Amino acid sequence: MLFVNDTSTLILFPEKTCNTDRLRIKFLGEDKESGVSKYFYTLLKDNQPITNLIETLADFAGQWVWVENLILEDNKKYIFSVKAKNFVGLESAAKSS
Repeated sequence: MLFVNDTSTLILFPEKTCNTDRLRIKFLGEDKESGVSKYFYTLLKDNQPITNLIETLADFAGQWVWVENLILEDNKKYIFSVKAKNFVGLESAAKSS
Protein backbone atom coordinates (compact mmCIF):
# COMPACT_ATOMS: atom_id res chain seq x y z
CA MET A 1 0.00 0.00 0.00
CA LEU A 2 1.33 3.40 -0.96
CA PHE A 3 -1.14 5.49 1.04
CA VAL A 4 -4.44 5.57 2.91
CA ASN A 5 -6.06 8.97 3.40
CA ASP A 6 -9.24 9.63 5.37
CA THR A 7 -9.07 13.38 5.85
CA SER A 8 -12.39 15.18 5.98
CA THR A 9 -13.66 18.03 3.86
CA LEU A 10 -13.02 20.48 6.73
CA ILE A 11 -9.97 22.45 5.65
CA LEU A 12 -9.05 23.75 9.12
CA PHE A 13 -9.71 20.43 10.89
CA PRO A 14 -9.02 17.59 8.43
CA GLU A 15 -9.01 15.00 11.22
CA LYS A 16 -12.62 15.85 12.20
CA THR A 17 -15.98 15.42 10.48
CA CYS A 18 -19.46 16.86 10.92
CA ASN A 19 -20.99 13.71 9.47
CA THR A 20 -22.55 11.15 11.77
CA ASP A 21 -23.30 8.54 9.14
CA ARG A 22 -20.43 8.52 6.64
CA LEU A 23 -16.69 8.94 6.18
CA ARG A 24 -14.55 9.20 3.09
CA ILE A 25 -11.39 7.34 2.19
CA LYS A 26 -8.83 7.37 -0.61
CA PHE A 27 -6.16 4.69 -1.01
CA LEU A 28 -3.61 3.41 -3.48
CA GLY A 29 -1.54 0.27 -3.68
CA GLU A 30 1.07 -0.87 -6.17
CA ASP A 31 2.25 -4.17 -7.55
CA LYS A 32 4.70 -3.60 -10.39
CA GLU A 33 4.76 -7.24 -11.46
CA SER A 34 1.12 -8.34 -11.73
CA GLY A 35 -0.88 -5.24 -10.79
CA VAL A 36 -3.55 -4.69 -8.14
CA SER A 37 -6.87 -6.42 -8.83
CA LYS A 38 -8.87 -5.32 -5.78
CA TYR A 39 -8.74 -3.74 -2.35
CA PHE A 40 -10.21 -4.70 1.00
CA TYR A 41 -10.92 -2.20 3.75
CA THR A 42 -12.59 -2.01 7.11
CA LEU A 43 -13.32 0.76 9.60
CA LEU A 44 -12.01 0.41 13.14
CA LYS A 45 -13.01 2.09 16.39
CA ASP A 46 -10.87 1.41 19.47
CA ASN A 47 -8.93 -1.15 17.37
CA GLN A 48 -12.12 -3.15 16.79
CA PRO A 49 -13.73 -3.49 13.36
CA ILE A 50 -17.12 -1.82 13.11
CA THR A 51 -17.71 -2.73 9.46
CA ASN A 52 -17.37 -6.02 7.65
CA LEU A 53 -14.43 -6.32 5.31
CA ILE A 54 -15.45 -4.33 2.23
CA GLU A 55 -14.14 -5.40 -1.17
CA THR A 56 -13.74 -2.88 -3.99
CA LEU A 57 -12.26 -3.06 -7.46
CA ALA A 58 -8.93 -1.48 -8.26
CA ASP A 59 -10.80 1.03 -10.47
CA PHE A 60 -11.52 3.12 -7.37
CA ALA A 61 -7.86 3.42 -6.32
CA GLY A 62 -6.74 7.00 -5.78
CA GLN A 63 -10.32 8.33 -5.78
CA TRP A 64 -12.44 9.41 -2.84
CA VAL A 65 -14.95 6.74 -1.79
CA TRP A 66 -17.73 7.48 0.69
CA VAL A 67 -18.43 4.75 3.25
CA GLU A 68 -22.05 5.30 4.22
CA ASN A 69 -24.69 3.98 6.63
CA LEU A 70 -22.37 4.30 9.62
CA ILE A 71 -23.26 5.27 13.18
CA LEU A 72 -20.41 7.52 14.29
CA GLU A 73 -19.99 8.71 17.87
CA ASP A 74 -18.76 12.13 18.95
CA ASN A 75 -15.15 12.42 20.11
CA LYS A 76 -14.17 8.95 18.92
CA LYS A 77 -11.24 8.12 16.68
CA TYR A 78 -11.96 5.99 13.64
CA ILE A 79 -9.26 4.39 11.48
CA PHE A 80 -9.49 2.68 8.12
CA SER A 81 -7.37 -0.39 7.48
CA VAL A 82 -6.76 -1.21 3.79
CA LYS A 83 -4.93 -3.96 1.94
CA ALA A 84 -4.48 -4.71 -1.75
CA LYS A 85 -4.71 -8.03 -3.58
CA ASN A 86 -2.85 -8.64 -6.82
CA PHE A 87 -3.98 -10.67 -9.83
CA VAL A 88 -2.02 -13.70 -8.57
CA GLY A 89 -4.00 -13.65 -5.30
CA LEU A 90 -1.30 -12.35 -2.95
CA GLU A 91 -2.36 -9.72 -0.42
CA SER A 92 -0.32 -6.78 0.80
CA ALA A 93 0.21 -5.92 4.42
CA ALA A 94 -2.58 -3.73 5.76
CA LYS A 95 -2.01 0.01 6.00
CA SER A 96 -3.99 2.28 8.32
CA SER A 97 -5.14 5.83 7.87
